[in-house]
Amino acid sequence: TKEQVGVGLVLGSLNGGAWNEYFAHGFLSNFVQDVFMGPSGTLPVQYLAVPAVVGAMVVGSFERRISRWIGKLKKE
Repeated sequence: TKEQVGVGLVLGSLNGGAWNEYFAHGFLSNFVQDVFMGPSGTLPVQYLAVPAVVGAMVVGSFERRISRWIGKLKKE
């Protein structure tokens, strides 16, 4: 839904900003560049599939739990 996309956009932006602000320099940055980044310095597209799949599973699971909870409340 539009609301889910909006929440994902806000939370993803905040998370990305925090990672950039607090972890962009030092060991973690060097590790990511050495292990995951290609010679061009960009993250290969296939590496984005893992967080996308995990995110879809988490969102789907969370939605099903909320739906069940709301269904139980309506029955009571």
